[in-house]
Amino acid sequence: MFAGPEEAGEKELCMTLKERVVNALEAKDQSDLDILLSRCYYEGAAEGVAHTCDVYDEKIAEMQKTAEGMRYHNLAKSFIDYDLSKVEGYKGTAQQKLAQYKEADKSGHKIPEDTLMDDMSELDQACYFAYWFGREGLTHVVSDVYMKEINKTMEKIRDHKYHGMGEKILDMDMSKPYIYLSDYSMDMTGLFGGDETSLGKDFPEKEKAQEKEQTQEPEKKKDHSRSR
Repeated sequence: MFAGPEEAGEKELCMTLKERVVNALEAKDQSDLDILLSRCYYEGAAEGVAHTCDVYDEKIAEMQKTAEGMRYHNLAKSFIDYDLSKVEGYKGTAQQKLAQYKEADKSGHKIPEDTLMDDMSELDQACYFAYWFGREGLTHVVSDVYMKEINKTMEKIRDHKYHGMGEKILDMDMSKPYIYLSDYSMDMTGLFGGDETSLGKDFPEKEKAQEKEQTQEPEKKKDHSRSR
C-alpha cells in the first residue's frame, strides 16, 4: 500500500471509511468485500501514478529538448540527469496489484461516477472513497519523488557558474519546484475519510442474511427442545 495508513485493528461495529479501506488492504484473510475495496483502491492508485508520470515526464522532455538545443548541450543535459527508479517501482506495483485484484474480484461492482456521496449506498461510498484514497495517495507520493529530483537540479543551478543556462532549461519558478495537480492536496480523502460506515467484513446483503440466521437460530433450538 502507498498512502502510509496506520495498522488496522480488529473488525469494529463502526469504522471510518478510511479505516474500513485500510482494514481491507491489510486483512490477511480477505473477504469478497475486502477484495472489491482493494481493487477500487488500486484502480485509483494506478490512474493517479499514470497521470502524475504523464504530466512530469512531459515537462522533463521539454527540459531535455531545450538542453539539446544549447551550445554546451552535454553540460546542459547534466542538470536534468534524474533517477526515477522509485517512480517506476510505484507504477509497476500499482499495475501489478490492480491486475491481481481485478482477477480476484468477482463482484462486478463498479465505482460510482458523478454522484454525491450522500446519495450513495454505504457500499458505493466505500468503493468511491477507496478509489480516491488510492488515486490521491499515489499522486502525492509520486509527485514528491519528482519534486525531490527537480530540487536537486535547482541546487546544481544555484551553485553553478552557468546558472543562467540551468534556469533557462528548467523554466520553472525557482521557489516552487512543482507542477500543480489537483489530486496532490488529497482533498477528497481528507473530506470523506472520517465519515463513519457500518460495513463489516462482507457485502451488506450477506451480512444482513447472516445476522437474520443468527437471531433465528436460538428460537429454532428452543422450539425443538419443547417438542421432545
